Amino acid sequence: MQAAVYVKQDELAKAMEIIEKQLANKPGDPVFLRHKAGVHFMKGEFDKAERTYKESLAHDDSDPLTHLGLANIYSARKDYAGAEKSIKNALQRSPNMPEALNNLAWLYATARDEEFRKPPEALRLAERANRITNFNNPDWLDTLAHAYAANGNYDKAIEVEQKAIELAPQREELREALEKFRRMKKRAE
Repeated sequence: MQAAVYVKQDELAKAMEIIEKQLANKPGDPVFLRHKAGVHFMKGEFDKAERTYKESLAHDDSDPLTHLGLANIYSARKDYAGAEKSIKNALQRSPNMPEALNNLAWLYATARDEEFRKPPEALRLAERANRITNFNNPDWLDTLAHAYAANGNYDKAIEVEQKAIELAPQREELREALEKFRRMKKRAE
């Protein structure tokens, strides 16, 4: 899809133009609506993205990626209940979807609201997402490290975060997480 090329090049206006043309030819197409919502999300237009994801789901609620996109909006707004529900909807449709497993693990490991902090479940989900992808995705390894830390296993959190850094040495936020885990370990000793 040509729009995806423009998204990767961060030319979101061009991507939206192509998606709008596709929707003119196929009004209500849930995949094109999902792509449109994704561009709105990338532009920080969360209300438009939410409306468009919901419109897509009204046409076809079987697409786990659409549910996951909606969850991303809720997560960005710190609406943990909405995020959890949407991620679980994605997992109902695709139980081994590593993106959904990872995102639910992240929510349970890092949510500021204690109601949604579920460290043991975060660890189980993060391990599963990483097993599916052979422990080769730095973002999901980062989630796994956060889950270990949420469970008080700082040695394992440090070990896993170091692997994430090996896979993505340019990512400063991974180095920051590693330092955070080292500080947490030191405080716990």
